[in-house]
Amino acid sequence: MSHRELPAWVSFPDVEKAEWLNKIVAQVWPFLGQYMEKLLAETVAPAVRGSNPHLQTFTFTRVELGEKPLRIIGVKVHPGQRKEQILL
Repeated sequence: MSHRELPAWVSFPDVEKAEWLNKIVAQVWPFLGQYMEKLLAETVAPAVRGSNPHLQTFTFTRVELGEKPLRIIGVKVHPGQRKEQILL
């Protein structure tokens, strides 16, 4: 295994493993797809249709995220200037 293939948390001590987050993502994954489909149909599609007369019939027919949920390899917190904001 080369250095490039190693997870970030091995090479950078300030990057934390994210298995706990992967467990959450795996549980909500099927519902996230349904949410995204509704969001795109109710919010994005009307905005696209309203932005250009040539796109009056634009629609999303199907949104599918797939069977396998995304995997988060590592998490690093970047504290911002504002106390209410944390970048991950």
